[in-house]
Amino acid sequence: MRRTTLGATFGTAILCSFLSILCPAGSAGAAETYVLENGMTVILKEQHGSPMVSSIVFVRSGSKYESRYENGITHFLEHLLFDGTATLTREELDASIRDLGGYINAFTRKELTAYLVLLPKQYIDYGMTVQTDMLFNSVFPEQELAKERKVVIEEMKRDADAAGAAADEFFTSRAYAETGYERPVLGYQAFIENIPREAIIDYWRRFYIPRNMTLLVIGDFESEAMKKTVAGIFGPLKNPDLPIDHSGATTVPPESVKDVSSPVVSPSTQERHDTVANVTSTYVNFSVAAPHYAQDDYYAMDILAQYLGTDGVSPLLTALKGGAEPLATEVSVGLTPYEEFSRLEISVVTEQAENRDAIISTVMDQLGAMAAHNPNPRSIEGIKTGVRTNDIYNEAKLHYYGFMISPYIMSAGWDFVQTYADRIAATTWTDCVAAAGKWLTDPRYIATVVRPVGESGLPPYVPTGMLAEEVQAHFAAASFPVYDLAAVPKVA
Repeated sequence: MRRTTLGATFGTAILCSFLSILCPAGSAGAAETYVLENGMTVILKEQHGSPMVSSIVFVRSGSKYESRYENGITHFLEHLLFDGTATLTREELDASIRDLGGYINAFTRKELTAYLVLLPKQYIDYGMTVQTDMLFNSVFPEQELAKERKVVIEEMKRDADAAGAAADEFFTSRAYAETGYERPVLGYQAFIENIPREAIIDYWRRFYIPRNMTLLVIGDFESEAMKKTVAGIFGPLKNPDLPIDHSGATTVPPESVKDVSSPVVSPSTQERHDTVANVTSTYVNFSVAAPHYAQDDYYAMDILAQYLGTDGVSPLLTALKGGAEPLATEVSVGLTPYEEFSRLEISVVTEQAENRDAIISTVMDQLGAMAAHNPNPRSIEGIKTGVRTNDIYNEAKLHYYGFMISPYIMSAGWDFVQTYADRIAATTWTDCVAAAGKWLTDPRYIATVVRPVGESGLPPYVPTGMLAEEVQAHFAAASFPVYDLAAVPKVA
């Protein structure tokens, strides 16, 4: 299960404090944000710690926005965009960046896909040109499709073989049911095996357009000069006369979408779902309703989440992992701000399936007691210090920064990323007590329990996929526009 936070835990505060000496705040300039005439959002952030620049293009395209017969297409497309353009072969594309001492990569999440290049600053113009070539001028060679299908399917198999994979799938299917977040990023094997080239190209042409993108440039540059570079490379890109189709995407209940005036978010009750699967440990996962990132008590909940997940100070971790016979072997806590709602997620692993009921009651008891908890003030200050220094440290890691902020850039936005440390610093424990009383005293949650099959005699849970016959029938009846990629200029 994904755990996301912009802050460091108290346990890493000392390390981050040391790193902040190596990466002083003065090495980073203030960020500037603006929008090109074609609708692309641009963020320029000077960071003069090393003579490198990273260009990261975030596309509002992920499994959240896919329909049933698109699930997996975004991640598949990410792979295919490295397979050659009208001007560069797959080998040339990779080597052209690597030979200049650079790094090129991409990743797909539920809410976005990101493409990044990192180069010495004198070559970043070329790196950005390669990015536009990939994003707007790919040709999708037929001979590469079969290879990439195998690569993605192997990735699916590796994920499915991971310990706890079935538990994660079961949790996601229950905690995020009927929302776009329940869809797996990788999709399903039958879909990847059978989606035709023309369907991929149609999706690419609809979603990969400037007004659906955010460009972040961070590194050793002067903003006025970089503005001219960005204008020359990304400015000419045009939006096609096609709407972005998000209609089959997220189906979060309307009352929770962008409704930040009240705590009405899903889940609205207390639910528990149990099953058995081919796992060797027992997994107990919680998705607890939490304040939206635009609500005042979000940051108080964030501090609570970090405190609850910190070894040595967390009463939750002590209750679950302490004593002569601990209930659990692993516990993690994280707060995730999605675009429509936030969730406090708690994951517990135990080697004794019979502990599952005690784990659930212990978690609920500890959450309910937080409104009356009196922490050591140094622990809270340690969390705040860790957030600040971790922010400085991450900004210095130019090739990694995009990965770190990706959970927030398309959901909560750039302003959230930039003001996060200040807002955490301004939050008091009194604020945390109020948030705990509101959200944790009698929390709304969905809990899932997945234990080994053992002697239960029950059939193991297997994630529901798609049948090849179903996918084939859909695409046999579907039609797509025909695009002449050879005639498509570098502007989409």
